Amino acid sequence: MTELDKKLHAYRDAFGEDYVFQFGFLKTEEEIIAEIEACLCSEKKQKLEKYDSRKDY
Repeated sequence: MTELDKKLHAYRDAFGEDYVFQFGFLKTEEEIIAEIEACLCSEKKQKLEKYDSRKDY
């Protein structure tokens, strides 16, 4: 099991839902792990960004 897999499982266990890979292709695995760790430490779910149709993702 990779470090990312472990963090994804920890997020699901803590919040009862999966972490959403919103625009995940723009982030490195390390950045995603850091976001999940921040959520776990603050005990707050991830904040989802609003989709901007004018932005080129």
